[in-house]
Amino acid sequence: MRFLPIALTIWFLAQTSWVFSAPLIDNNGGTWLDAYNDNLGTSAVQQTVVDGASGVVRLISGQSSGSFTTVRIKPTSFNAWKRLNLEGTWSAASDVQVSLLDPANADAPIVGFQNIPYTGPIDLTSLSATTYTEIKVLVTLTAGSVSPAVTATTVEWNPISLLLLDKKAVPEVVAGQLVNYRVRYSTSFVEAKDLVVWDRLPNTAQGTVTYPQDFGQNDNPTFVSATSGGQYTASAITVKGVNIPANSVYWDLGTVAEGTTDTLTFTLKTLNGTLDGTTMDNQTHADAANAAAVDSITTQTVIRSVPDPSLDKQAGTGIFVVGKDENYTIPGTVNCFKIRAKNSYLGEGRETMYETVVYDDLTDLVGKMDPNYGGAGIPATSINAGGTYVASYTPPTGGPAFPAVVWNVGKMEPGAIFNGSFCVKLLDSPPLISPGQYENIAWLDSARTRPSLRTLTPLRDDLIVKWPLDVSPRGSFAKGDNLVNNFTINAGIDEDPLAHVKPGGSFPYGLRVTNNGFSALNDIVLLDKIPVNTTFKSAWFEDPWLQANAKIFYSTTDTADWDTPPDIDVTQAPTDLDPVGNTDWNDYAASPSADPSLVKWVAYYIPAVNSTFFDNTSAGWIAGAPQSVRVYFDVNVSTTALDPDPCVDQFLMNRGLFRCFGFTPLNGGAAQATTLSAHDDEPTRVAIDKPVLEFLQRGIVSPNLITNSQNLTYTAAIKNTGEAMAPNVEAIVTWPQAPVNGFSQFLSFISVSPSNITSFDPNTGSLTLSLGNLAP
Repeated sequence: MRFLPIALTIWFLAQTSWVFSAPLIDNNGGTWLDAYNDNLGTSAVQQTVVDGASGVVRLISGQSSGSFTTVRIKPTSFNAWKRLNLEGTWSAASDVQVSLLDPANADAPIVGFQNIPYTGPIDLTSLSATTYTEIKVLVTLTAGSVSPAVTATTVEWNPISLLLLDKKAVPEVVAGQLVNYRVRYSTSFVEAKDLVVWDRLPNTAQGTVTYPQDFGQNDNPTFVSATSGGQYTASAITVKGVNIPANSVYWDLGTVAEGTTDTLTFTLKTLNGTLDGTTMDNQTHADAANAAAVDSITTQTVIRSVPDPSLDKQAGTGIFVVGKDENYTIPGTVNCFKIRAKNSYLGEGRETMYETVVYDDLTDLVGKMDPNYGGAGIPATSINAGGTYVASYTPPTGGPAFPAVVWNVGKMEPGAIFNGSFCVKLLDSPPLISPGQYENIAWLDSARTRPSLRTLTPLRDDLIVKWPLDVSPRGSFAKGDNLVNNFTINAGIDEDPLAHVKPGGSFPYGLRVTNNGFSALNDIVLLDKIPVNTTFKSAWFEDPWLQANAKIFYSTTDTADWDTPPDIDVTQAPTDLDPVGNTDWNDYAASPSADPSLVKWVAYYIPAVNSTFFDNTSAGWIAGAPQSVRVYFDVNVSTTALDPDPCVDQFLMNRGLFRCFGFTPLNGGAAQATTLSAHDDEPTRVAIDKPVLEFLQRGIVSPNLITNSQNLTYTAAIKNTGEAMAPNVEAIVTWPQAPVNGFSQFLSFISVSPSNITSFDPNTGSLTLSLGNLAP
């Protein structure tokens, strides 16, 4: 017969009872007790004996008197002696007398505590704990009617726990970031009762937040969190008899055993915008019912920050912005200005700007503007945001005074924006010298951004405004397509780079002209060659004025170059575009093509486009004409556009041509001849819908740590993020090797879901799953 050996381990606990041996010292309770079960608590005996069996000290048989002396009684930590108590039997108080000795001074008698007849507990509170940090007790026994016997001696004191605090904080922090404070406390010798640790947060009013410059700010940090049950109190409270001031974090730790060392932490958030160089001083305090209050060192954290001023001067009403740094106006008109100042917020570490001032120097406008336009002696009007005109302004950095519009913005926190504006009127009598110009300069300054502290300000931005207006005709031209119902037409970019049109599909093109000059444009012709692999479908206007006044033409003449349309003669418009004797162009409305697929070119004649800077009050305004126009045509894409490989995308390239042959001056009159031309290209992707297989996220393994034999589960998610069905999807799954009994081998396969396994090889740790068709 075979047996299965079973190992059974049993732990036995042996409990032994014994009589307490003396002396017993309770530092937490503040007692020294000798019950005389042995003689370890006595240092000397005279005609007495310690009877450990009976637990008494008595006279030796036949002796009428004797004495015994305790060992040194030295509390570990205390601040006062309390009392001495004897237990036993004797016939009269005079039979037992008590004296105290000073072991630190060769057991010298302590004055005032000699030969005291024991009538009850002896009060020791008058015994100085600082002078006598240790004592011995001498008990003299005298035989009376009964032989005296002492069964216990107890000395009591007031135990004191010793508290220690250590504190750390980072020396520097970026404004707006968190500050972590680490407080380590410890208790020694005696348990601390009702221990409370507290910390008053740095605060301007208490002088623990100090600034390099005082602007009346209160950039105090705010409480975020505390560990170990720490609590924040906004108002003053009392906890276990400890007064906690307002704006403090505190810990009510209760009774903490002697020898304990632990760490408390709390976190504050500094204020973004605090001045660079601001300091936060902080100190932690601890108090207990049986301990002297202690303070930690004072930590100091310096806050670092920097302001980020910016200034932008912009043209307002009456100033026409033609291009970069091209600003024009008309003498005699009102010119308005806009000023935008900012203390940029780029994240933490920004400094608030104080005593911020924005001022606009009008020096160069003197003699060119109406000096009383805003009132007697005041050239500026419509001054917003509390700004004022100062006839002789001296900037903060000093220097000659000048006429200015001034805003005393004051405080600008990180991210703060100031918007100022005002207007002046240019003189028209006497007329200003033409051509002419003025320079208008705006300035930004603040107390801590200028020298000598920093060189960020004074910051300036100017505006140069010229006259007379440059009436040369100008226009912008753009070409676009619409594949995703978002018909934006912008020059030089592909608005729908990820969209596509399918072979056999159709889509529209759009051409746009905007007049960004000061004169109306006349006799505009837009031309476009139908792209390869497409056929013309239709053309149209959406604007009613264009429908009534413009014309669409088409041509079946196939020129090889998209920059070389059939010849046009704009003087024949609007009835025709052909030069005399040519027959390339046809009126799309009057003579539509019987077969649109034969159309190779489409053209649009636009009689006029008005300036975007003026309205119908301008003498050169063309009644009814728009300031920007759009024209359209659509095409059919060839069904073979992707041959021979439909999986390879192709691009249709198309170029729109812009021609302008005349303009109407701003002050009116007959149209004048000009020649403007431009072009813009638009790519259009031709593609079929394709499936795109992607993992939704990184695979997950659970558990991520194994310490013994257990199953591992791997999870992955696959999605078709394309636009077409993914047929016959397969997933190849592999798993790793692991050392087993000193050899590397693939982990054992258990199961997979879904379970459509088409191939499986445990020797290579791989399998293939059939996932079927995966819809988008």
